[in-house]
Amino acid sequence: MKINKIILGLSILFSLTACQMSEGAKQSKQDERAELAKVEKDKNYICRTVKKTGSNMYTRRCITKEAHQREKESAHNAMSELNRSWNKNGG
Repeated sequence: MKINKIILGLSILFSLTACQMSEGAKQSKQDERAELAKVEKDKNYICRTVKKTGSNMYTRRCITKEAHQREKESAHNAMSELNRSWNKNGG
């Protein structure tokens, strides 16, 4: 009888904890959406919907214009280097 009360008490405790954790996750998601909406209105940011390689889920990615330019230059330099090594080796 005492064990049943302990098990019942623990199950209620775990249930309440799980509910509290999901509320925190919901609040976090709402905060994230609010922040994203604020950033999308800012003219210094570029926002795009991207799909991670190997995944079917799309996410919204916002970066500053300067960071976007650095990424673009880095990708261009990597492609140029790849082309140089390809041509140098007789490809």
